[in-house]
Amino acid sequence: MVCDNANINCHDDGVGEEAIQNVSGFSQKDRSRATHLYHICKDMDGLDRVRFNGLDYRMLRTSYAKRLPLIAGCLLEDQVVKVLDWDISDFVN
Repeated sequence: MVCDNANINCHDDGVGEEAIQNVSGFSQKDRSRATHLYHICKDMDGLDRVRFNGLDYRMLRTSYAKRLPLIAGCLLEDQVVKVLDWDISDFVN
């Protein structure tokens, strides 16, 4: 499924969703899960666009991804990278 998702990720949502619906051998539950994974992959790609100011948050598909644009932007800041490099033992009593 991951390979198939990567192949259809660059297409319009309708094309990708239709391709998932047409996979033989998938139950309705499988199709639903695959479509959700497809939307997650599309959102990951969208959130990555923050690197070059190409993110259109209105195009994010999942409710979780819609909460992440500011976090995605902060991950590019030196301050966040410095925090990630901190030694946790400095803050634990």
